[in-house]
Amino acid sequence: LKPDDPQAYADRAAELYAQKAFDLAIADCDRVLKLDPGRAPMYGLRGRAHAERGDTDGALRDYATALANDPENRARYLLWRAQLLLDCEDYAAAQADATAVAAADPTNAEAHFTRGTIAQQEGDHAAAAEAYTACLALKPDHPFALLGRAHCHFVHRDYGAVVADCDRVVALVPGVVKAYELRGTARKALGDLDGALGDFNEAIRLAPSSVMPYNYRAGLHYARRDYAGAVRDHMEALKRDPRHAGTFNQLAWVWST
Repeated sequence: LKPDDPQAYADRAAELYAQKAFDLAIADCDRVLKLDPGRAPMYGLRGRAHAERGDTDGALRDYATALANDPENRARYLLWRAQLLLDCEDYAAAQADATAVAAADPTNAEAHFTRGTIAQQEGDHAAAAEAYTACLALKPDHPFALLGRAHCHFVHRDYGAVVADCDRVVALVPGVVKAYELRGTARKALGDLDGALGDFNEAIRLAPSSVMPYNYRAGLHYARRDYAGAVRDHMEALKRDPRHAGTFNQLAWVWST
């Protein structure tokens, strides 16, 4: 009824994006911007759709335009761009964007979380732990900040802290397989083999087609000198990925024993 109504196209673009119909969302954003070039937020939405389609250059162009023309939502666009740059492994540029947001608004929990994720990818686990802790001070129930910090604790061999953070993750989101794998590995390091077994069993229950939970449980069997159990679980892993080099290496170690 109103083919020239930019708001209708804008609303539909947002809905199409939510439905992961990214090509259609981009088409509607194009229509909005043709009718009303001053609607800067549409550049941001179109940038996200381009990013989801793997069009990095298109996304970066749109984010730059949104940043230049919509200063009120600067933090949002910077964090979207930081995530895109992180996916492209441009860690320095990604960190610059996330840090700019955190410096401008220290209460932005997602900015700290993004800083932590980037630092972790860079291998700076101390900086990552600091950023995740800053995020959790603002948003204590952020499960992925807890999981990220647990990884940092694991690198620093603070296994008790790993278990504590993973406890909180599984209480918040019981289906996070990585939390059970990480907690099980930490419990094994602490000598809690029964607790570790329970975690690896739960990881297998949640992700029965995954290789790693079987390999983790095989390592636990090996620690208990149950070599037959270790072989059995490594063979289960190979059924799921017959070319998994790590499984072959671990299996060879068991057989050499």
